[in-house]
Amino acid sequence: MLPETTSLPNERHTTVGKPTTDRTTIGLVFAKEPPRTELGGAVLANGALHIPAGDPNARVDAEMTIHRDVTLWSILPHTHVRGKRWIYAAIYPDGRTDTLLSVPNYDFDWQTDYIYKQPVKLPKGTKIHATAWYDNSTANKSNPDPTKDVWWGDQTFEEMMFTGLTFSVDPAPEQFITRRGNPLAHGASVGGRSGAVRVSSWGVGVVQSLPCRPRCRRAQT
Repeated sequence: MLPETTSLPNERHTTVGKPTTDRTTIGLVFAKEPPRTELGGAVLANGALHIPAGDPNARVDAEMTIHRDVTLWSILPHTHVRGKRWIYAAIYPDGRTDTLLSVPNYDFDWQTDYIYKQPVKLPKGTKIHATAWYDNSTANKSNPDPTKDVWWGDQTFEEMMFTGLTFSVDPAPEQFITRRGNPLAHGASVGGRSGAVRVSSWGVGVVQSLPCRPRCRRAQT
């Protein structure tokens, strides 16, 4: 249920590099009965990314530690036109490692939310490690300018290392059942070139910034 004063923020990106006017339509479909599972969202990102000019295989990492038992329902990777590959790993408290998602040929024009056919259980203490690779060379035909270093930014000629995670808490908190409040509805947002990580943790994860090393680490070939 949405209270009368509820605000639904919506961020739109323009392609001209300056503020403009946009007519956006949002449709809401209301369920006929309460959902059996209430989902939350978290963001895993590295706002300290730096992609050197001409680098065909720059690597950027980010990591989140889960501090509640959760079920992971989907992963949405997002970079701009220099992004070329993603891989996500779960590092469990007992040391085991599983691949959560591999996107070997990321395409900015065909972004999608990868929804699991069978959601993944992640126990408290699990780390989600994300790695993205970027092609800032002349071989990338979509590259706006391979002669420039690239940093975090909202414009398409800049870059992002951003992941949206959809999850549910196990077991469902009593607050979900009684509607007294959402225990996930808090978080922080920091980022930019300062070396911090942009994150909205919703009370589920703690994010560690893994900034690029000098000239960025190159992926092993």
